[in-house]
Amino acid sequence: MAAKGKPNKGHENVRKHAEESRNQSLGRLKARIALFKRLIYERKENLISMEGLPRNPTKFLEDDWLPEATDPKEAIDPADVKVSRATLYKKEDEFIAKLKEVTNLCKVVKKPEDVAKEKKDLEAEIERLIIRTQNLAEVNSQLEHEYQQQIEELKTRISELLEENERLESILANRSSNVTSMF
Repeated sequence: MAAKGKPNKGHENVRKHAEESRNQSLGRLKARIALFKRLIYERKENLISMEGLPRNPTKFLEDDWLPEATDPKEAIDPADVKVSRATLYKKEDEFIAKLKEVTNLCKVVKKPEDVAKEKKDLEAEIERLIIRTQNLAEVNSQLEHEYQQQIEELKTRISELLEENERLESILANRSSNVTSMF
């Protein structure tokens, strides 16, 4: 039995162990949340569906949503981010804040910021612009064809007018030579 006022070594070791365990579990929880945030951000940025990501805190505890790394350097060991239900639902302020953060992230997964709708709208706009571009190219081609026809017609008309002008000049020259020969 410990003397009055002296801490019991056994209790001190248990307290230290509990504190270490708490810090480790909080660290794993923070790492898991950071991974979850990264995946959500990457999917938002690349307009990828949130399919497969946890939609509630219970699913967040499961490992089936963790990414499988193709590069061994990026591989995530599930043990490094393993979180128990008891850890997630602890009644300490830090853990409560982390649970709220997980809940908010799950809401983002459930109702993404209409990324799919925005993507669909942008794809429809692209399709509309492609059709408009094709139509404009077709109109441009038709106009070019019409202008080429008009140019050819004008060249023909100019050629005809030049021939007519030469004919008239020759007639005029013949008449003027006839008039001068009379005098």
